[in-house]
Amino acid sequence: MRHSSDRSAIADCPLCSYCLVVVAWGLALMFTGCVAPPYPKQSLPKVKTPEEWSVNLSGVTNAFEGPWWERFKDPELNRLIAGALTTNANLAVLAERVELARAEGRLNTAGARPRVSAGAGLRTGRQRTRATDYQTESLKPMTASSELVWEMDWLGKWRTRHTAALERVRATEADLNAGRLLLAAETANAWFSIRRYNEDLGIIEDSIKHQNAILTIYRDRLQAGLIDAAVIDRQEAEIANLHRELIRIRMLGETAVRRLDRLRGLPAGGSRYPITPLRSGTIVIPILPAKLPADILRQRPDLAAAEARLRSAFALEQAAHLNLYPSLDLRLSGFTMTGSITDPFRSWMTEIGPRLEIPIWDPERIERLGSEQARARVVAAEYRALALRAFEEVETAAVQFNRRREQLKLADEIVRKAEKIRKFTADKLRVGLVSQLEVLEDERRILTARRQSLALHTELLADAVAIFRALGGP
Repeated sequence: MRHSSDRSAIADCPLCSYCLVVVAWGLALMFTGCVAPPYPKQSLPKVKTPEEWSVNLSGVTNAFEGPWWERFKDPELNRLIAGALTTNANLAVLAERVELARAEGRLNTAGARPRVSAGAGLRTGRQRTRATDYQTESLKPMTASSELVWEMDWLGKWRTRHTAALERVRATEADLNAGRLLLAAETANAWFSIRRYNEDLGIIEDSIKHQNAILTIYRDRLQAGLIDAAVIDRQEAEIANLHRELIRIRMLGETAVRRLDRLRGLPAGGSRYPITPLRSGTIVIPILPAKLPADILRQRPDLAAAEARLRSAFALEQAAHLNLYPSLDLRLSGFTMTGSITDPFRSWMTEIGPRLEIPIWDPERIERLGSEQARARVVAAEYRALALRAFEEVETAAVQFNRRREQLKLADEIVRKAEKIRKFTADKLRVGLVSQLEVLEDERRILTARRQSLALHTELLADAVAIFRALGGP
């Protein structure tokens, strides 16, 4: 009898019940800790940043301050880029993606907030339970219930998911900045192309004018019987070829205008631009620092986006690991059954207190962790590949800028010499001391030299834009 009374006393002791619950929780944690795989160490991939670049620009030291496009000293370019940054359609998409990332972040962390639900229903049927001595009785036809559930973030799972959501927002914001940088670079290159084609048209038209003047001389000699008709045909074919090239350059210029319209968020072909020749003095080749900054990992927005995505992947991996451990809920629920609206609480039940969910063996959670770990490795590899590609872009842009500048210097010298040769040949043509083939060759030489010099000047401007973009833009 003493033994049975002791058992009854233990059963009636609330402290002993709490002790059993605590022991159960401890055993659950110990078991889960044994089953859960070890948490991996997370860190950004090691990328060796060059202390200095192998290419020196041999320029004047000048810090990057203000918008980089202002360094070209072209007011029209500044206006076009400022307008494009406001009205470009692709930037609007990137801006909406930022809002989407914020909304998805709130969705993915909504489970950390309390949930309240209520319901009512009708049912029919009969039941037989031990409480009624297994006598059959009708069920109460009307039911009503309510519940409040709040999962306690006692292990930091939801805080980690919140961190992942914040990093995803930072990644989309960095994508927006990268889009702005790309848009400014594309707008500048489109504007340089438009002005280049405009000046190229002037070069070809000037060559056509010289060829027509030569044709006039040959026609006079044909009437005097000094040359045959083949000379005239050859000269007219050369002029026709120049007209064909003139049409091609106009086509390229018109398509460049429409590309600029798209970049500005305007209907294609609906704008008119005050176009002046590229080398009219309104655009200057910017003076770049002799020593480029080496820490581009913090300057480039695309690398900032990749780093934020990697930190988000790490956070999701940690959250998936914490999801293998028990979760603790606080619950408040109520349930009532009645056969009369006037007496809703004839049969009711309430529940309040904590609830421990123990995932002893959940393959889905385990595979989720493996998936997040694999995803983190992929994002880490992408980050390292992007960093190496960024270093290459800086080196390539600097090499091209240096070599193109040397080419342009030589091309301008060739233009000056070709102009002297053409003038000398024109003087001999007037007195009939030069053949047609020599005249054609000299005209082609000056035309090619002038166009090559213009192309190199445009490419040098594009190389400067590429350097600014590779460095992330100030």
